[in-house]
Amino acid sequence: TLFRSVAEECVVFLLNWRENDYLILQVPVALVQNNPYVKVGQLLAATCKELSGPESRRTAKDLWEVIVQICSVSSQHKRSNDGRFSLIKQRDSTLGIMYRSELHAFIRKLREPLVLTILISLFVKLHNIRDDIVNDITAEHMSIWPSSIPNLQAVDFDAVAVTMKELVNYALTINPSSHSWLFIQ
Repeated sequence: TLFRSVAEECVVFLLNWRENDYLILQVPVALVQNNPYVKVGQLLAATCKELSGPESRRTAKDLWEVIVQICSVSSQHKRSNDGRFSLIKQRDSTLGIMYRSELHAFIRKLREPLVLTILISLFVKLHNIRDDIVNDITAEHMSIWPSSIPNLQAVDFDAVAVTMKELVNYALTINPSSHSWLFIQ
């Protein structure tokens, strides 16, 4: 809808201009509850603002939970022709407040280095939680994120890896000399 698109552009503008206080304090609760871009933007703003403060882990956890939900897959059991049940995973589930493709498009409008660093950090941490990862990747601000998720099977780790790679590549187009981003690449 037009209203949703306008709200998304406003949130991107506020994040890119570091107007975190406005997103945190001035946006009506109803707008946050009814618009996923406003919700994600407010959580990103709060995480950036509280990064070195006492509330950093709480605000990061709120953002983490929303992103994990967006990266989760819904599973359905279907009966095959021989009568057995098989598990089918939906690639872009509706479990989260927005589709992954919408999150990707939103991220590609962000240009503020701290916002991008926070998102990269989140996706790196989520990527590292996977059981079969041989080498953990390191990024800035890793300590603010939770160290586990309740349902590992629900997360589409292939999508997380793709998102992380695309996010880092995109961030490097904004700031090609960022040492921390180059290190992740």
